Amino acid sequence: MSRFFSINLLMICAFLNLLAPPAAACGASDTDCVVRSGDYRIYLPDSLAGDRPAGAVLFFHGWKGSSEGVMRNTNLQAMSDRHGIALIAANGLRGGWSFPGAPARARNELAYVGEVLDDVQARFHVPRDKILASGFSLGASMVWSLSCYMGDRFAGFVPVAGTLWNPLPETCPSGTPNLMHYHGQKDGTFPLIGRAIAGGLYRQGNTYESFDIWHSQGQCEKEEPEILEAEPFRCERRLRCDSSVLELCVHEGGHIYRAAWIERSWEILSGLKGW
Repeated sequence: MSRFFSINLLMICAFLNLLAPPAAACGASDTDCVVRSGDYRIYLPDSLAGDRPAGAVLFFHGWKGSSEGVMRNTNLQAMSDRHGIALIAANGLRGGWSFPGAPARARNELAYVGEVLDDVQARFHVPRDKILASGFSLGASMVWSLSCYMGDRFAGFVPVAGTLWNPLPETCPSGTPNLMHYHGQKDGTFPLIGRAIAGGLYRQGNTYESFDIWHSQGQCEKEEPEILEAEPFRCERRLRCDSSVLELCVHEGGHIYRAAWIERSWEILSGLKGW
């Protein structure tokens, strides 16, 4: 009797599995793509129709954000549509990122990012030489860290309202990157000159001192910046002899970011690279 009951129970379970809806495939913007150290989400424009994307923006959310929240930003998706590029949303553990100087020590973020890059290249055929890293606030600090320690895996970097944390590295092992940074003069959450948090246990870095790391590296002599007035910014741009661009754009607002700023940087990088 027990054997008969077990067989029938297995048949019922198999039947219910047939009725259950199939799990959503990784690649839908509302579905996690899992790698060894975590997960991410990706948005691919409908216009690609199975074609390989022209490139990608890998975006790092701010403190207590998520990849799900990034995917709700329709302006980022519209940017992706206009340029035929993938929008990839990295996902921090417990809403944070672990990098030198940061309060969190949750995982090896360089390993995680490497896994995400390998996965999107293998699974979605994202060109490995046309990936831009961008992020907001704590995510921008993560982007700065990548520019220092993982620069060879990205075509450029667009941090917004966040930079390296103290103690700043004396030098970076990566070569001078294409890095375009945006920051508000009235930003009180992550001021341009940084601030102490958690009773002084940790300190957000000074944006100008972070740039000085790159200005002091390389074979070129220090050059005077080109000043660009590009509403709503005042930008200081330095074009290095190794064909990289370093740009600091300051606006009069606070702790904010706009998809249009990332799109502007993608267009600048496309012009420099001849994409």
